[in-house]
Amino acid sequence: ITPRGLRQLMTVGPLGGRKWLMRANDGRVGVFDEAECAFASDPDMIPLPKGAKDILYAGTTGLFLVTMPRALRLWNFTRNTFSEVAGYREGFIQRCWVHGKSVYCDCDHRIAVLTNVLP
Repeated sequence: ITPRGLRQLMTVGPLGGRKWLMRANDGRVGVFDEAECAFASDPDMIPLPKGAKDILYAGTTGLFLVTMPRALRLWNFTRNTFSEVAGYREGFIQRCWVHGKSVYCDCDHRIAVLTNVLP
């Protein structure tokens, strides 16, 4: 079921139509088709943008938050477009999580809350 050479797959979020975005242990992503019980893009996995640290489901089908070294970007998977949510100094944000339309960021000993930045 999984593409060759992958040891681990993680579900990132729904794409609609019984399809899911999955992230592989090597940082690439692929589309898993639940109806076919197979990867829709197999054997071609899609690389995340260069430098991407993390990808999170943004709470809406097909939308994902990508953590870059100096920016948070919203990825519309269907359109393959990116829009910047916030920019910051490299290394400032350690990790993020989504809650509703807001993004919470671990900034070392502080929490940054980006209120209502997601659609």
